[in-house]
Amino acid sequence: MTDISAPILEPAGEFRIGRVLSRALTITSRNIVKIAIIVGVPFLPLLLVGASFAGPRPDLHRMAGPLIFSGIITILLAALSQVVVIHAAFQSMRGRPISIGESLSKGLVRFLPVIGLAIVMAFGIVIGFVLLVVPGFMLLTRWYLAIPACVVESAPVFGSLERSAQLTKGHRWQILGLYLVVAVVGGILNAIAGGIFRGIFGTVIGSLPAFVVQVIIGAYQAVVVVVAYHDLRSAKEGVDIDRIAAVFD
Repeated sequence: MTDISAPILEPAGEFRIGRVLSRALTITSRNIVKIAIIVGVPFLPLLLVGASFAGPRPDLHRMAGPLIFSGIITILLAALSQVVVIHAAFQSMRGRPISIGESLSKGLVRFLPVIGLAIVMAFGIVIGFVLLVVPGFMLLTRWYLAIPACVVESAPVFGSLERSAQLTKGHRWQILGLYLVVAVVGGILNAIAGGIFRGIFGTVIGSLPAFVVQVIIGAYQAVVVVVAYHDLRSAKEGVDIDRIAAVFD
């Protein structure tokens, strides 16, 4: 599908889950190929390693090294892909065509801060889930917009966490609902697609179309976060899309 279209209109001063989901779906569907490439490429190393060792009795000892190495590469590339998706989504919201090369060049500027932020967030949220689960959800909703804040506002690591806390304040039940809807529906669709394709084509061949479905769902989930960040800033601060995205010009 083409990614050249009219700008997606601003929200009417109120943050709504349904509007975020709808707008994210529009952005993703308009640019599905490019956003799917951005989200899917980081996971290709793991997919290739898994395929190369596929069989009825895989050698776990031989797999360990390649899996660890490909896992590290995937983590780094996934952090970069989040930054690239943020730029791409804002381009689409402004009615501009998405260029993967341009989005990548913009993303590299904030690559290292996003890696540091992702590490801090992962550590904090995991510890929170270990502590009776509830603190994990509290931090997840509090920090839901930290990465867009880091990229768009050039905030430092802990400044991004604080900025996300400011933006989500008063809307954290909605953020939790948004997260759960996207995660649960995405998980169900992934499980159904994986079961169908692997059942029809077998584990090795069926993994490829199942991976494609997983990437499409992941692309949508990534765009949801960007739209939520935009809509909360618009609702709480009254800023328009061009002011928010001016950092990319």
